Amino acid sequence: MKQHKTVTVEETLVFMSIYTMLAGFINSYTFFIRGGSFVSMHTGNFMRFGIFLYLQDFGEAMASFLPVVSCILGAALGCYGKFKFSHFPLVKWQKSALIIQGVGLIIVGFAPLTVPNMLVNASLSLITGFQLNNFRHYEGAIHNSTIATGNMRTYGQHLATLCIHRDKASLVKIARYSLVFFSFPVGAVLGGFASDLFSIRAVWVAVLFIIPLVAMLIQGEKVSQK
Repeated sequence: MKQHKTVTVEETLVFMSIYTMLAGFINSYTFFIRGGSFVSMHTGNFMRFGIFLYLQDFGEAMASFLPVVSCILGAALGCYGKFKFSHFPLVKWQKSALIIQGVGLIIVGFAPLTVPNMLVNASLSLITGFQLNNFRHYEGAIHNSTIATGNMRTYGQHLATLCIHRDKASLVKIARYSLVFFSFPVGAVLGGFASDLFSIRAVWVAVLFIIPLVAMLIQGEKVSQK
């Protein structure tokens, strides 16, 4: 008999959809409020870094490279935190990571518009790099909660599977993944509305995404202990 792997709370449809939506929200916020930048999609920033080096525009080169460095540092902090919490149950670190992320977003919301966008965006790049490292799976498969390129490949694979097998299981799988996949632009739409309403404080709204995620982890922990 085929055995099915148990899916943990952080890999579920609802959890990962909300978490992916959060990243879309943050990128929308920086686009509308902080100079039209995206803070988790760094392939473009890395390319801009090389182009501006060629053009000998070192100021723009540094502005493009700083978010990349921040993202790397965020991922490193995520790895280090997980290591330091390795003697505790994993869920303890996961809850702590979400709370740290929420506190970081609150701090960013206090930064006035006089603070250079480059510094604010670098801070949010660190936060999204931290996010990307800490929750990386959806129903046992790799999922990127802050960028879409790898997820496009996954979506294409699900589409190909549906075309090959043409069965209900494949249809259900791509339908479920569609909810996770498209939660990224949904978050961007919500970020646009929030930015219009609250300007620089809109990033505080992003904390509302984190609250149910922490609650889900706590509930999952209680269930596992029974």
